[in-house]
Amino acid sequence: QDLASCGVTEGSCAAYWNGPYYCECLFERLCHDDADNILRMNMWTIFASKENVAMYRVMVIVHLAITIPVRWLAAETHNLGHHRWLPRSMGRVVDVLEAACAKIVDGNVDILDEKFMMNLFSVFRLE
Repeated sequence: QDLASCGVTEGSCAAYWNGPYYCECLFERLCHDDADNILRMNMWTIFASKENVAMYRVMVIVHLAITIPVRWLAAETHNLGHHRWLPRSMGRVVDVLEAACAKIVDGNVDILDEKFMMNLFSVFRLE
């Protein structure tokens, strides 16, 4: 699961932040090259599409709000024993994440709500 999460969400961060530069470069190459380049044209079409930008934005939110905190908790579990955090405590992380996803799916919360998304695991900070 970590490999899929890393590849998709971390790659989306770079594509979202650098997307305007990719579009500018591809558009410039399309305008100045004599030969038709179907690959460049398709890449420019994809990077410039609003749907693609929206997908990258959501994946960046998932990476920053979910992937990084869960990865940190999993990696630091052995150092958090003095906070009464055990390997089985990761099950609580899954429960919190499931409840948050249910709120998003039900329409009670928007995934673009920064306060909600960045505080998904705030309950664990209090421990």
